[in-house]
Amino acid sequence: MPAKIDEHWGAVIDSIKGEHQNWGAGRTYQELKKKAEANEIGDYPSERWVGKYLRDIWEIYSEEQKRQHFLVFWPGSME
Repeated sequence: MPAKIDEHWGAVIDSIKGEHQNWGAGRTYQELKKKAEANEIGDYPSERWVGKYLRDIWEIYSEEQKRQHFLVFWPGSME
């Protein structure tokens, strides 16, 4: 499990992965960094931490748990 960190960042990573399911740690980290800098937050997790979170947390989520973070697109998501 990644080192203890504000749960906010886990939610941000879950949101990013929900939007971009095929992204790995590098692209996910770049998006997290962009969001943090846009909000003038300098204390965000490292790329290494993001990779560990994805391996240790995201990958063990059930498909239903992952699906809760996916974006809904009309009409494709309704079929």
